[in-house]
Amino acid sequence: MTRLLLRVLGVLFVVAGAVALLAPLPVFTPYDRWAVAASLVGWTVVAWLLRRARPSARVVRLAGVWGPVVVAGLAFVVGLGTAYHVTWDAAVVLAMAGETAHGRLLSPYQLGYLARFPNNAVLFGLDRGMVAVGSVLGVSPTVVFVALNSVSVGICAWLAHRAVVNVGGRGAALAAQAVILGLFGLSPWVSVPYTDVLPAGAALVPAWLLSSPRLRGRLTAPVLAGAVCVGLATGVAIALKATMWVVPAAVAATSLVIAGASTVRRAGVGLLCASLALGLCVVSASTSTRAAVTLALPGHQSLPNDRSWTALMYVDMALQKQHLNGIDRYGTYNGPMVREVLNMTSTQMNSYARSGIRARLADLGPVGVSVFETKAFLWNWGDGSFWAWGEGADQSARSMFTGSVARWVQSWNNPHGRYYGLRGDVMQGLWLLVLIAGGYSLLRCRPRTALLYPTLGCLGVLAFVNLFDGRSRYLFAFVPLIVTTALMGWVLRPGVGEPRPSRAASRSARVTQGIDPGWGR
Repeated sequence: MTRLLLRVLGVLFVVAGAVALLAPLPVFTPYDRWAVAASLVGWTVVAWLLRRARPSARVVRLAGVWGPVVVAGLAFVVGLGTAYHVTWDAAVVLAMAGETAHGRLLSPYQLGYLARFPNNAVLFGLDRGMVAVGSVLGVSPTVVFVALNSVSVGICAWLAHRAVVNVGGRGAALAAQAVILGLFGLSPWVSVPYTDVLPAGAALVPAWLLSSPRLRGRLTAPVLAGAVCVGLATGVAIALKATMWVVPAAVAATSLVIAGASTVRRAGVGLLCASLALGLCVVSASTSTRAAVTLALPGHQSLPNDRSWTALMYVDMALQKQHLNGIDRYGTYNGPMVREVLNMTSTQMNSYARSGIRARLADLGPVGVSVFETKAFLWNWGDGSFWAWGEGADQSARSMFTGSVARWVQSWNNPHGRYYGLRGDVMQGLWLLVLIAGGYSLLRCRPRTALLYPTLGCLGVLAFVNLFDGRSRYLFAFVPLIVTTALMGWVLRPGVGEPRPSRAASRSARVTQGIDPGWGR
């Protein structure tokens, strides 16, 4: 089963990268194909040189400690330099938080908005905290949010480093931090006070824990602590970002696959830990949402019931195609649809969505649906900018800072900057290297338990974005996991590296014969 999943994900990665290079679908940030090809070649040479490097254990340990700090610091500096006055939901929610901080009540329309999008109700509570902290420090709440986003970037770099080291990839662990910095930490999204950066670490926690050679199928305190950590972190992430439901689904599927290939005792321990993590995840998500809404709403105000957007509404939206600004958009935000259901209850929305889904499926037919979903997949995964500056009127928004450092950052990280196009081509080349080289590695690597969860997580977010809501922005929180999966596959190719065993396992003949010491045996 693990081998099949690895091969499927490998094929999808290679196809997405190859199409984005040879016959890309137009995305929000246009690329120069020849410049991207040159960038891909350049990054390939860098990867080849790094592969030949043999960093010492001391260097890897120091990088594991200080690398994430440097990554977070760079993300903070670039995030502040990039910061601008956002124009869409991020601005709407932050403005509401600022209004209520001055004692004002929310209007019925604002309460209805938060009821329709519960994740933004949690963001509203978080924004109120950022406003309070910013007032104490004498800075804008956006600055506080950028700092929080930067900490999240640093956590992702640390978790990715640990996961790759766990499978024996010392040099690859350093590469993981560097690639996460380039694609994730230096992205304009770090400067936006929204929920695209904060939950990312939750997707990496299971990858780190399940790759650890210390997991032996014994019900020990570290194993239980790991299950608790996964459950709580994922629950909070889900409260912020609905795409994070992919994580508990992947954890559950991983536990079932492992249980089927394990002894009864190990299967029991695995299923028990997975059940504990999933239970805590649901409780944590529900509690986080209720607490955020309760603490954030001023006075005795409350959100109206039965107004939340339903899963079927997102499925209906995901089947719609729009042509805006010369770009075919697959399953993205649909303004007319949102306005049509503005005053509907959740029950009425479901009825509306069922009708729309039936009509759209009948119009497309089986072949049309297959073509549509294929194009949606290629369009979403072929965008290495992850829809940066593409929401609302952000592309024409004013920058918040004008100092010398900010102007330098904006010269390559703002759409009006002189080098922004070059930056996009370089990062697109890096993203295509992750997809193509990572996919190639997954096609050739040895199936290992450590790769099972990351593979299922990547397949899960692929399915989620196609099924519920399109735009490469929804992939962004999973970029660190995608990078980690690609590099773990690279390390586990034949003849490249071996999983790092524990001391006890290193004395075992089974490990010397190359048998995976993880839970899957």
